[in-house]
Amino acid sequence: MIRGSLQAPTEYRFDMTVPAGAVLRSTVDGGAEVVGSDGVVVTVVAPPWAVDANGASVLTSYRIEGSTLVQVVAHHGAAYPVVADPNWNVFWNRVSLYFNRAETKTIMNMGWGAAGLSTLCVAAGGGANPIGAAFGLACLAQFGYIVYSAGVAYNSRGCLQLTKYHLVPTVRAQRHNGGTCEL
Repeated sequence: MIRGSLQAPTEYRFDMTVPAGAVLRSTVDGGAEVVGSDGVVVTVVAPPWAVDANGASVLTSYRIEGSTLVQVVAHHGAAYPVVADPNWNVFWNRVSLYFNRAETKTIMNMGWGAAGLSTLCVAAGGGANPIGAAFGLACLAQFGYIVYSAGVAYNSRGCLQLTKYHLVPTVRAQRHNGGTCEL
């Protein structure tokens, strides 16, 4: 959503797909989620964000009305245009974590710390045992991949996103510039 002037609306409505028996509800971090009747979260909406033309944060929040997510953006007094856009994931077959710039930098700087954690993986797997050794090597490869991907994302002015697909034993790391990534 882009607001180009003071006359732009301050509320934007998003009709969410909510399965029968599920509810749309607020989360403690200011975001929202759709929870099925079985208690399983099927959609997560990240906390709201908005920035003005100067890159300054603009006050924004969500309100829930039934199955409608309403984003309120207090853009009066901001430098136009103001950009705000809800960011949500539907968990049909995956779970994603979106890290901001500071978190991405921390993960990038783990470097040798990640290698140390991998050593613990080898020890936990029983090192000499072929299955344990394979587990340890997989840990080392996964940690190294995540740290490397955080560095690539951070150094290209982006943020780290980790995605775990159901029934796949690894995590996919990639760069994102979504609302949770503060540039």
